[in-house]
Amino acid sequence: MRRFLLRLGDKSTAGGVVLEGAENCSHHGIPIAFIGAKVWCEGYESSGYIESVGPHHPATMLGKQQALEGDICICKCSPPPVFSASQTRASHSWEDEWGDMGYAASLVASQGERRATHHERFRLCDRAGKPMRDTYYTLRLSTGEIEHGTTDEHGRTARYATDSAQPIRFYIGHREEI
Repeated sequence: MRRFLLRLGDKSTAGGVVLEGAENCSHHGIPIAFIGAKVWCEGYESSGYIESVGPHHPATMLGKQQALEGDICICKCSPPPVFSASQTRASHSWEDEWGDMGYAASLVASQGERRATHHERFRLCDRAGKPMRDTYYTLRLSTGEIEHGTTDEHGRTARYATDSAQPIRFYIGHREEI
């Protein structure tokens, strides 16, 4: 099992962005992220932080543990968004010690499941760029399922979870048939 290091600017499945990295440790000039680093969550337009999930080798930078792909964003989102690494060179590997104990396959499988979850949310704005509050909408998911909702005070829809990136048809107003 291999997990790549997160860096400043890496993103979560909900569009969150890592805002902090260790100034004394970088990869190709970009600071390495750490557990507890600040994150901006696009989904709820609020701040959060990186939380450790799964195995980590002890690897600190001035006392701060390196953050890895598969770690999560603790913010207002539920379930917590998962981070993806923007690079594929610097990593932690457990191929020998975890494989010998029979854990590698299950850890890779569970990590793959987390990465496959997408939480889509949309923000409706009028032509002037102002949020469309309390606006009825209809979504048709790729499964054919139809979802209805009303935007919040910021013009945002509810979140819709899918197993992978999928096309979604979006309509203003409630529609029974699409």
